[in-house]
Amino acid sequence: MVEQKLCKCGCGKPTNIIVHTITKKGKFKGEYQDFLPHHHLKNMKKTEKQKKKMSNSRKIWYDKNPEKAKEKAIKCSETKIREGTHKGNKNPNWRNGISKIKDRKQISPKLREKILKRDNYTCQKCNKDFKEKNSLVIHHIDFNKKNNNPSNLITLHHSCHSQLSYKREDWIDYFKKMMIERRLEDG
Repeated sequence: MVEQKLCKCGCGKPTNIIVHTITKKGKFKGEYQDFLPHHHLKNMKKTEKQKKKMSNSRKIWYDKNPEKAKEKAIKCSETKIREGTHKGNKNPNWRNGISKIKDRKQISPKLREKILKRDNYTCQKCNKDFKEKNSLVIHHIDFNKKNNNPSNLITLHHSCHSQLSYKREDWIDYFKKMMIERRLEDG
């Protein structure tokens, strides 16, 4: 048997064995790692050079795999919502409960249900059908929280809603056109 190594970070913990082959008698033949996986990196800060390298490689991967990247972003967003890791003061955008909007009108449960029914409990951005009402958000098309006119409200699911923070003018135009086309179809 190979002599067991201790982690080179200095913690003194034994490392894992790397299995190369299995002998005819069914015994492992291998070597021990120098470090426990990710163990030696736990408390180490990354340099700006490392951060930039990681960021660039991530961007390249996202450019090469747009569909996988979109799936990954949606799954990550839905996980954060389901587990509640980004709600309230756990959200990175949290500003001690301070809102820029004063006297904002709340959407009544009755109005919310009316909009959900009108939109067939379907996200109007990705057309995904949702059985759980909690997965759906009522979005203000013009981003004006005081304007609760039904023609200004649209159903989205959390992940799609979170993507609307950037290029607001483009999203306003997109959803306004959608609502105009819908009115023409409804006659």
